[in-house]
Amino acid sequence: MLSPPATERLIRAEQARLLMGNMGSSLLPAIAVALLLVYVLATPDNTLALRLWCAAVIASKVYASWDARRLLRAPILAEHADRLTRRLIVLNAIDGAAWGMLAFAGLDPTSTANSILVVAVLAGIVGNSMSLLSPVLPVFAVFCVFELGALALKAWTMGELAFQALSLAVLVYLASLLSQGRNSSRAARAAIQLRFDNIELIAQLRVETEKARQALHAAEQANLAKSKFLAAASHDLRQPIHAQGLFLEVLGRSALTPAQQEVLASARSASEASASMLHTLLDFSRIDAGVVEAHIVPFRLQPLLAKIESELAPQADAQGLVYRTHDSELVLQSDPALVELILRNLVSNAVRYTLRGGILVGCRRRGGGAVIEVWDSGIGIAAAQQQEIFQEFHQLGNPERDRQKGLGLGLSIARGLARILDAPLTLASQPGRGSVFRLALPLAPLPAGHRGGGGAAARAAAAAVAAGAADRRRRHRLRQHAAPAAGLGLRLPGGRRRRAGAGAGAGAAAS
Repeated sequence: MLSPPATERLIRAEQARLLMGNMGSSLLPAIAVALLLVYVLATPDNTLALRLWCAAVIASKVYASWDARRLLRAPILAEHADRLTRRLIVLNAIDGAAWGMLAFAGLDPTSTANSILVVAVLAGIVGNSMSLLSPVLPVFAVFCVFELGALALKAWTMGELAFQALSLAVLVYLASLLSQGRNSSRAARAAIQLRFDNIELIAQLRVETEKARQALHAAEQANLAKSKFLAAASHDLRQPIHAQGLFLEVLGRSALTPAQQEVLASARSASEASASMLHTLLDFSRIDAGVVEAHIVPFRLQPLLAKIESELAPQADAQGLVYRTHDSELVLQSDPALVELILRNLVSNAVRYTLRGGILVGCRRRGGGAVIEVWDSGIGIAAAQQQEIFQEFHQLGNPERDRQKGLGLGLSIARGLARILDAPLTLASQPGRGSVFRLALPLAPLPAGHRGGGGAAARAAAAAVAAGAADRRRRHRLRQHAAPAAGLGLRLPGGRRRRAGAGAGAGAAAS
């Protein structure tokens, strides 16, 4: 921020620059008026005086305009303000005196018309100079004093009462012009001051913006470094948790008292919760750091669905829920590891927020691709929150932040991985009825010469799917027999309805 003296010099320099910029606009009109007056007022007695006056006015205007243009070619520096002001005062004093000499050359008591013309021209010239010279008040005052002073002096020395009255009127007019010129100068100064204030504010804003940008960049770099560190150290961080689980498993096989078994169960629960949270945070940090890359290969979906079912169906059984997987023979073109992580988060989320009923996982063809769907008959999600749930650490129905319900990162991780795969992840939900998440993936291209479902490879794949389906149906019957009676109707892809359990139905996840 500039000091007040420095600001004052800048303002005066700008006032001088504004005044000099006005000089050129008055040159041609002044020359035209001077030549016209010589033509109109010339008499045998005053021709020489008028011509000398005209030459003086034109020379004064030409030099002042040339000098202003010369000075404006270079920047007007603040330290030059006082010198420029003095220079302008001198030049405009000469110009004012030159114009004032018209009263001595053209004011004729024998010709009223000529006298009126002279007075009118001088009054008009000094009035017009207000808009040109008032930015620098001393310059305007000097011009007025020299021009109107000459007129008042000439009128007073003519000896006639009327001209002496005119002399007094000119002095009153001079005082009025100086007052108006002061107001105009203040207005110009205020406008210049405002412009400098705005420039200073803009400069400060740029500085603060740059500071904020640098701070944001530093924060982003720190966050990225943190994420990259966690991503790089994820294996090392997971090992102690994995080892802890192994030690607890070994301890569980030893002879323990009932009290020790209870303590071991609590330790296992705490270990599983901490492992789950750590794995979630590490997965999120890897995505946030941008170190996750997709490795696109063709893969069969069914083994992946069976793996997720074997891992998560026991959790559903423990909550009295029915878990079903619709068998699929489709071969997808994507990254199986990332697809598995997406589905595991979606299914875990469905199990966590479903109180009764069940979960259905299936896949269907759609257009030229496939859509994997995860249905649940859970609490549902209002339309206003269906985008917010994909934000990190956002949870529904967990105001107490119970860590048994996770960290609120599962759907954020799923959305981040889906973006890496360039696979749309969508949600449809109705509060109180349930939700369905859909992940769209491309189908693997068929081998050259492949026709329909024929061939030994296709028959073998179908047989494997059928065998896996039979095994899962046996497991499902065992779970169904062990689970509490809770009716569930889930519409499978293709339109058929399967029921599990007995009693009244809890309602489909969605219809």
